[in-house]
Amino acid sequence: MPSTRAETLERFPTLAGWADTIEHDPRATIVPAGTDRPEDPVRWTRAAAALGLRMPDVELGETLGEGGMGVVRLGVQRSLRRRVAVKTLRDSVRDERAAAKLLREAWITGALEHPNVVPVYDLGLGTDGHPVLVMKRIEGIAWSALIADARLLRERHDATDPLEWHLQVLQQLCHAVSHAHARGIVHRDIKPDNVMIGPFGEVYLLDWGIALVLPDRASSMLVEEVGGAHELAGTPCYMAPEMLGGPAARIDERTDVYLLGAVLHEIVTGQPPHLGGELAEIVASIVRSRPALGPDVPEELARIVERAMDPDPAGRFQSAEQLRLALVGFVRHRGSVELTHRAERLLEGLQAQAAAARDEEALRHLAERYDEVRYRFRHALESWPDNERARRGLREAALRMAEGALARGDAEAARRHLDEVEAPPAELRERIERALQTARREQERLAALGRLHDPRIGQRTRTVLAVLVGTIWTLLPVVLGLLDPDLDYPSMFAVPLVLVALLLALGRWARESMTRTLFNRRAGWAAVAALLAQSAFTAAGLALGLPPETTQRLWLLEWHVAAVLAAVFLHAALLVPALAYAAGFFVAARWPETTWAVMAATNGVLTLTVARVWAPQVLRELRERTRDAPRRHGPQ
Repeated sequence: MPSTRAETLERFPTLAGWADTIEHDPRATIVPAGTDRPEDPVRWTRAAAALGLRMPDVELGETLGEGGMGVVRLGVQRSLRRRVAVKTLRDSVRDERAAAKLLREAWITGALEHPNVVPVYDLGLGTDGHPVLVMKRIEGIAWSALIADARLLRERHDATDPLEWHLQVLQQLCHAVSHAHARGIVHRDIKPDNVMIGPFGEVYLLDWGIALVLPDRASSMLVEEVGGAHELAGTPCYMAPEMLGGPAARIDERTDVYLLGAVLHEIVTGQPPHLGGELAEIVASIVRSRPALGPDVPEELARIVERAMDPDPAGRFQSAEQLRLALVGFVRHRGSVELTHRAERLLEGLQAQAAAARDEEALRHLAERYDEVRYRFRHALESWPDNERARRGLREAALRMAEGALARGDAEAARRHLDEVEAPPAELRERIERALQTARREQERLAALGRLHDPRIGQRTRTVLAVLVGTIWTLLPVVLGLLDPDLDYPSMFAVPLVLVALLLALGRWARESMTRTLFNRRAGWAAVAALLAQSAFTAAGLALGLPPETTQRLWLLEWHVAAVLAAVFLHAALLVPALAYAAGFFVAARWPETTWAVMAATNGVLTLTVARVWAPQVLRELRERTRDAPRRHGPQ
């Protein structure tokens, strides 16, 4: 782009007469100096005279406003006694060219019968032969004032949502412009200053004075009476690139689409798109047409602005109706967009929170936050199924939860979150699968370890063997006391060894059950170790020269120690026989003649304790199997 005023004027010679205006007042309308054919003003004014137009039946009153060419006065239409607006030429510009422009505006506006275009009531010629245009009087305020002052908008129209209110106005303008385009008319100067908002929310698109009539689209009468105009015209701060003029410039309906997009730019940013201090800067902005939209502008609305203001007409919405439908869609989707925005704010930090959550309270808070994020994204998609931003957010939330669960070592939770994602990343799925395999191997190891220490496995066999051996162990002192109360050392060595042999034989017989778990093996070897320890006590008594009956009483102390160790490593209930053995030792030490009876009694306590601990569980299991048997096999 040219970077200086001289370069800009060289490239765009049509700007030469307007450079100062563009720099100092880019919001002012540039009115073309003339028409394509110099003879048109004379032809139009003669055509008006030939129609026999007369002075309209109105009484003129106070002046309502003045422009560069015309003056608008309050009038009263006598026949209907209604107040109207009457537009005539200013005294300083009463020539055929000015008259032709006012006639042109009258015929164009009169051809547009639309709720958003000011109705033309009458057109006539004054006593001086110049046009008199009678229109509906519009009482209201310029739209630009409401865009600039949200408080004024709220006071006058009770608008609680300014953006939606302004978009509704813009949609009505799209209707008016579409109507004009259908009749081959391009406005060329759409801007908030040229839109009047009535006290009841009426919307009027004003000032059709520089409108362009497309010869191939307009009615033959309008083309004949109005003709076309291709000079530089419009308001610089809203201009489309093709409005800068030049032999290649082509104005059509898409030019008005650009202007509507420029107005939308002002609605969402508060400023027209092409403002700058110097001519080169303003013209460069027009040529580039890259709207500067802040991060607060919703993504969908930003895309609408950018498309409407595409520097290439082929890239724009191809009609004002297309633009209106896009705005309708945005308003309809706005709730979905807002839900998406709120969900995105909640989504921030979700992965870090998911990775750090360890205790139950933190995991509960994480689940609540994720449920809220997921609910908002899904609700946004329900109200607008094409909301790709919500769809991406929902996917991102599940992926972040999966990553967080994986980081804290919960592969199963990571897999559940990943299953919610359509076409998940292959790399993440592989990592989760590897973590699941590792977790499964660890679970299998722990399960095997649990089975190894599970006292329920082989419990029935263990209980039967324990009760059997315990019964023998209980009765043996009685038998020995009756047969040989004065047992010697050789016989004392034989007793535990015989019992060890019995235990080993029974263990071999029941090896399938007794060797499956570490608990059973420990229980079996603990019994063997206790008997071997008894032999060690016997050998110690012999070595110390103790009498056999003294060593026999020491057996009770050894059994006490063995029972204490069994209570620690096998079951706490074995503390009962441990205490019984300790008490029995002191009883036998005080009354030696009771040794065999004390042994039988304390061994009975051990047997009953083992039966009390393990037998009820075996009985419950048998009852359950008996109760379930009819259900498994059905009626016989």
